Amino acid sequence: MMRSLRALFVCALAGALSLLAFAAQAQIAVRGASQASIAQTGIAFRSAGTFVLAASGNVTPGLPPGWQPNDLFLCVIETGDNVVLSMPAGWTLIATGTSGTAHRAALYRKVAGAVETAPTITHTGGNIIAARIAAFSGVDTTTPIETFSFYTDNGVDSTTESGAAAATITASLEDSMLVFTTHASDDYNSMGLPDTYPTAGGSAVVWTEAFFDATKTGNDASIGMHYGLAVTVGAQTAAWRSQRIPTGRNRVSHGAILALRPVANGLTIARPAGTVANDVMVASVSVAAQTITITPPAGWTLARLTTQPAGGATGMRLATYVKVATGAEPASYKWTFTGGQSGGAAGGIISFSGVDTTTPIDVEGGNLTASGLAHTATGISTIAGNAMLVGSHAFASSATWTPPGGMTEWVDIASLTSPNALGVAL
Repeated sequence: MMRSLRALFVCALAGALSLLAFAAQAQIAVRGASQASIAQTGIAFRSAGTFVLAASGNVTPGLPPGWQPNDLFLCVIETGDNVVLSMPAGWTLIATGTSGTAHRAALYRKVAGAVETAPTITHTGGNIIAARIAAFSGVDTTTPIETFSFYTDNGVDSTTESGAAAATITASLEDSMLVFTTHASDDYNSMGLPDTYPTAGGSAVVWTEAFFDATKTGNDASIGMHYGLAVTVGAQTAAWRSQRIPTGRNRVSHGAILALRPVANGLTIARPAGTVANDVMVASVSVAAQTITITPPAGWTLARLTTQPAGGATGMRLATYVKVATGAEPASYKWTFTGGQSGGAAGGIISFSGVDTTTPIDVEGGNLTASGLAHTATGISTIAGNAMLVGSHAFASSATWTPPGGMTEWVDIASLTSPNALGVAL
């Protein structure tokens, strides 16, 4: 009789399977294991630096707190004049525009290096200048901006409300992050969320405010930024951001809308050391979001996908896969993620010798468990004798695990440094 890996468990998500073994060989044995994690999937807003202003001359906006190498910096600028601006080497002008002599809007970008200092914006003389820098993680560092529009609004026919607008853009990639910046030549006392409308069959973007700043210095100014994930691929309709006016005024503004290009999302796990042809590999991958679609590398077969919906517990997913090793396996395997952002991913692979390569899984199961510090994978009934039981557990915090009695732990990894209430642990 052949023995088989034929039981797998999943937990907070929990899953179990058992493997069948070859009769003519020794018992199933662990050949080796490997593990990996990432702190985040998808583009995310990191933070915004300090707001700076001057009645004239240069300013040096602060860098966003907690920035990391390869983050994308966006610098939003408004001046009460049409003096030409410049920034240090490494900063690239996305767009600039004027209307008359009392307004200039500018938007710059930079991919953060290992070492960064706050940049000085050169603004020779002139009137008021206001600026702020925001950072985004998970952006493609080679081509960070997929597309953008920059639009001048020369005021509206209203004495109670003005605004900034940006024209339609087309985002051709899944999980693009839309960023809407406003540059206005007045000290508007508040800004509403951008108003956007869905394209046919689509949904409106859910905008979050990154910052809003206003000043009465000089000719007055206000700047702001919102961000939100593109809900659908394709045309993103024009955005309008209303700005409440303290008294009847009608001033010029610029609005920009950008689609940030996401870095290729995925988790790469090394092939366990010592794996040879006909070994059976079991991989478990967990992501801290229930909306993420997990796509395995070629050759891996899904055994169980368990989803914990958002609610009482943080939403997450645990997927377990099986693959029979060939004589030409790559050094590593990459699982890719689409469908938005998550608070990280963690995964591991265990290689087994002596497993039936035709029908490696005897039985498998999986279940959800409530929020807590102990997670039980529902038991399974093996069909064949001498099966190897394999359990996978994951939950939406970063911590370490204590295995059940009689079981040996081969993978224990979290997406953030443990202990942490965020992330995911496998």
